[in-house]
Amino acid sequence: AAVLNTTDGTPGTLGVLENPFTAASWATSANVNGSVIGGAVHGDLDGQGPTRHAALWTNGAPATLLPVPVGILASEVWAVSGIGDIACGAITEQGMPSEKPKLKGSTGSKGIVWNAGGYTVVEPGVAGADAVDLALTVITDDASHALGSISTTRSNTKGGVYAIASGEFTLLDGGDVNGDGVIDLLDDHDSWTNALSADAAMIGGSIALTPGDELAALWVRDANGAYQQHDFADYLGSIGITGFENWTLRSITGVSADGLAFTGWGLNPLGQTVGWVATVPAPGALSVMGMAALVAVRRRR
Repeated sequence: AAVLNTTDGTPGTLGVLENPFTAASWATSANVNGSVIGGAVHGDLDGQGPTRHAALWTNGAPATLLPVPVGILASEVWAVSGIGDIACGAITEQGMPSEKPKLKGSTGSKGIVWNAGGYTVVEPGVAGADAVDLALTVITDDASHALGSISTTRSNTKGGVYAIASGEFTLLDGGDVNGDGVIDLLDDHDSWTNALSADAAMIGGSIALTPGDELAALWVRDANGAYQQHDFADYLGSIGITGFENWTLRSITGVSADGLAFTGWGLNPLGQTVGWVATVPAPGALSVMGMAALVAVRRRR
């Protein structure tokens, strides 16, 4: 049976996040032990009208508002590092509705990284001149990398990975689709990056080279530090994994810290929408690989 935990990890009743500012709040993320929780509060926090503001709850204490630049009307934490000292998310000078957390797209959003020294704003242009919006959605426990979601001038969604220390953004998509010799945001297709391993060497998500045809994708960092994109079904087959024949793997939604387990969803041979988990051997074990599992758990359509 499932149990609810309090903020100190003790099984018990539901732990309510205290919010002294307003009646509306969202919790969107937590550090490894749940002692630091990120999200946002919504309301008239300064007498100037309702706003959405990024917040942290630490060790069960009331919400603390995070600093943002002047003129920002909406901000939100999307992910918290392992020990909870660094968080990332999105900010915008436009207002955002209060009904739903983690909104993005067409909001003029920018990425942001909060740390003990304040914050660093990550402009959409870090992903390329054709980026319109950017949100930082997932962060590694050591806060070395964050995943980004970009909206483009062509109304595409693109995924990528942001190296926090260097400020370098790496686009992760399906390559030079339009054939102009450059892999950039003008390649007319969509990609999504959803999860990554602890060292950011394995990044899972999906690609839709044609609208509506989303396929699970895996980006693997090579010895030179470059990411190579793989159709996930092809990748599993290349390392000897069986059990997914006649499946359509639509998206990777989770990656374990060691990069050896993946969760996602897709269509089974009967055309039913299901969740799956795939476990792969460590690189050194590939030559002596035994049986690996692809287990499907049926999901309601």
